[in-house]
Amino acid sequence: MLKWSEKLIMLMFIIGIVIVSVTAGVIGNLLFDAKGIDVTADRVYSLSEQTKEFLDKNTQNLFIRIYAAEDLAVKDVRWKIYLARIIKLAEDYEKEGHGKVKFSFVKIKPFADTQAEAEKAGIKEFLYPNGEKYAYFGMVLANENGKLITIPKFRFDDFNYIENLITRNLSQLTVNNNKNIAVISPFFDAVTKYTYFGMSGEWPFADRLRKSGYNLIALDNISGGINPNFDAVIVFYPLSLDSLTVYALDQYLMRGGKIIVLLDAFSENRFADEDEFEYISYVSGMDKFLENSGIRYSSNLVVGDNENNRDAVLDGRKIKYPLRVVVTKENLTSHKITENIKSLRLNHSGFFKYESKPDLDTKVLFTTSENSGVLPAEKISSIDYNTLFEHYKQTQQKYPLAVLVEGKFSSMFDAPIIDTPEIIAKNLPFLSVPLKEGKLLVVADSDMLGESLWNANHAKNHDIYGDVFVSDNLQLLLNALDYMTSADYVSVPLKQAAGYQENWQNLLQEKAEKKFAEAKNNYGKKLLSAQRKLSALNNEMKFAELSSVKRIKEIEQLQRDIERYKNNLEKINYDIEKEYNRLFLLFAVALIAVTPVLITLLLAGMFGLYNKKLLKKAREYGNE
Repeated sequence: MLKWSEKLIMLMFIIGIVIVSVTAGVIGNLLFDAKGIDVTADRVYSLSEQTKEFLDKNTQNLFIRIYAAEDLAVKDVRWKIYLARIIKLAEDYEKEGHGKVKFSFVKIKPFADTQAEAEKAGIKEFLYPNGEKYAYFGMVLANENGKLITIPKFRFDDFNYIENLITRNLSQLTVNNNKNIAVISPFFDAVTKYTYFGMSGEWPFADRLRKSGYNLIALDNISGGINPNFDAVIVFYPLSLDSLTVYALDQYLMRGGKIIVLLDAFSENRFADEDEFEYISYVSGMDKFLENSGIRYSSNLVVGDNENNRDAVLDGRKIKYPLRVVVTKENLTSHKITENIKSLRLNHSGFFKYESKPDLDTKVLFTTSENSGVLPAEKISSIDYNTLFEHYKQTQQKYPLAVLVEGKFSSMFDAPIIDTPEIIAKNLPFLSVPLKEGKLLVVADSDMLGESLWNANHAKNHDIYGDVFVSDNLQLLLNALDYMTSADYVSVPLKQAAGYQENWQNLLQEKAEKKFAEAKNNYGKKLLSAQRKLSALNNEMKFAELSSVKRIKEIEQLQRDIERYKNNLEKINYDIEKEYNRLFLLFAVALIAVTPVLITLLLAGMFGLYNKKLLKKAREYGNE
């Protein structure tokens, strides 16, 4: 019969074996699998309540098909993790879909029918980190009528946004007709699809709205008024609007229209030349229109926030730049439009003052913090460290940055301003009394949609040249359109928290990025500068009757430079991926090899100490 000491030793070794087995299993699951328990703050790996509610109500047959290269998981261990997570997510859609959602998986082989099928469906090829071709990883969503929506390719940094993308696209497939949105943008061809010297004229926010279920129509000619059948109108960067356009907006609102206005006192786009920083002053033409709804707009001041802002470098000094405002959850008003918004980023924003009008409900949607101030807009044309703090006035008050007005609007006109028979014939009859309740949303920053970086997600190492542009800025516009048009689209909270968690994967990623950070930053700046110069030249040539040979050569050179900078950035991203994979494998091998050894040594030490005690007792017994 075993003595108690022998039982204890055996129990210790059994416990040790269990610990080693469990540890190895946990490490293996951590490194190479994604079907574990979801303990993330934002439940990144679980379907949200919005998705489950949509699936519960859905009555149509929907199909999810994942396409992935057959060697995707072999080339990069992270793709193995990512692929497993996407498959798990798709399986959850099928499980929660009550038989209405079907999931399938297709492995793509080079030069096979599966490759042709994937490319025909819109799946885009990309390169592996080592430069090899034939990498595919995307998704096709379809309804029972054969309508398709394609996610061309997934990227590492987009996983926290995938559920939002999938659910919204599935909800689009259940809607018969997309909403029609008119866009008035006199200064930019923001939503006009065209190619000019090889460059697309469509802005990222316009592309994202189209992919999110909205048809965008540019309103270049307002002489016939605004068709009341438009589901909403977006007025983007309203510089120098003529009285006929303001009249058309007034009458559209009187007929129950929904209008979203994005304007600011200053924008970097107002610089005529980015090198000379020449400041050009414009007037929006909307002052009286907004005042008629109880909103007064500061057209010559820029607001800053000393508490919530971003870093900048002025005159070689790194400072908290108050004019780059970050709107946090504490300064968001609870509303459908601000639902699931975690933060907004504004650049050189204006602000509003407001008063309630009869028959109108006025609500401020978000503000600065109480620790804010203002700066004259024209001072930014020659901004430097001393100018900023000489003219920036701290007022210690909250400034409204977005105001929503709903109800029956009164006209700002006493009579129609049209006196030309041809134009009168095109317009609807003048209204002095509203027909229906309308909605007007005014946001004091247009740059929040004008800059592609702010339309991209906030994840680390985000590639701004990818296909997926999603952020809280853009989500705010989607929420506003969904609310104002009563769209049946479903948006899911953007699950950003996991992207910021400081875990070992993030640390490895940061270490890999740090090695190439300087080169990537330099090429990024060169690319952005070249793109801005090319955009300025394109705009200049559109209004020129005859393009000079010199200008054409400048454009061609800029296009070559842009392509070269993009290729250099892609090469740097490949190097970062390779460096990450090297660090990942070293870490994994070390963790798997070292942990069991340490536990074994610990148990051996404990056993040795125990034996030493037994030997000591035996000697004492012998001496007696």
